Parts: sequence; C-alpha cells; structure tokens
Amino acid sequence: MMVDNDERKPKRKPTTRRGRPKGSKTKERDVVAADHTRCRKCGSEKRTPYANSHAVDVSAVRCLRCPLTGPKGRDCGCGGRYELPFSRVVLRRTSCKDCGQARFDKYWET
Repeated sequence: MMVDNDERKPKRKPTTRRGRPKGSKTKERDVVAADHTRCRKCGSEKRTPYANSHAVDVSAVRCLRCPLTGPKGRDCGCGGRYELPFSRVVLRRTSCKDCGQARFDKYWET
C-alpha cells in the first residue's frame, strides 16, 4: 500500500530546551549586613525593591558591633561581645539603583 505525500502526518517541531543556558555565568552578589544597607561598590543607599527572600533557621548569638557570630558572653575580635541572640537569618535580594550591583541584605530576627 502506497501513501501519498498529501496524507503524511505533519512533523513535530523540535522541542526547545528550557531553563538556564549552558555556560551562563552565575551573577556575583555581595552580602551586606542590613544595619547599613549600602552598596559596597559605590556606597549608595538607593536600592531596588526586594525581590526574593531566603530564610535560614539557626540558633546563634551575634556580636553587638559586627555581623560575626560566636559563643554567648565571649569577646569578639572587633572589641564587642557576643550578646544578641537570634533564631533566624533572612537574606533579601536587591540591587543598587546607581551602579546596578546585585546584593543580598542580611537581617537577623529573633
């Protein structure tokens, strides 16, 4: 039995690959303590609205003067003491409006 060219089924289009292209670079992001949310590249305080946030549940104690964590009551290397307890760290994605540098703002929550 012969099949005419007109009766053939149409060919499927090849599927396009979805997702991130191979070889694309990961965007470098600074992590900035939220006490002073400034761009590390240009020093500006202007930022875009927060896009995504990632929360990490932890149980730690933070230094009073810097963003380091350590055992409660001990002296930190910056001259402060580990006294601020927190149970969660939230990273919020944003970028600088002036220079475009991407960054995460870090917030400590109790």
